Amino acid sequence: MIQHEIDIKKTGVTAQGIKSKRLVEVPFPLPPLAKQKAIVEKVDYLIKIIDQLEEQIKHRKQLAQDFMQTVLREAFE
Repeated sequence: MIQHEIDIKKTGVTAQGIKSKRLVEVPFPLPPLAKQKAIVEKVDYLIKIIDQLEEQIKHRKQLAQDFMQTVLREAFE
């Protein structure tokens, strides 16, 4: 296996000694289209769950802060 130095820039990634023409000719295995679509659906579903969990965390953090303020207010009255 030939090692190539990889240069990462804001505009893309280059590897010294690898020409795009040659890279296009290299076979790149992909799952069947139906499987790709299933993967995308699963990722979209998981992203929605993550978004919901983040919202719950924000909400519960705010509830905890409000509760702490209430406890402190009652303790010092």
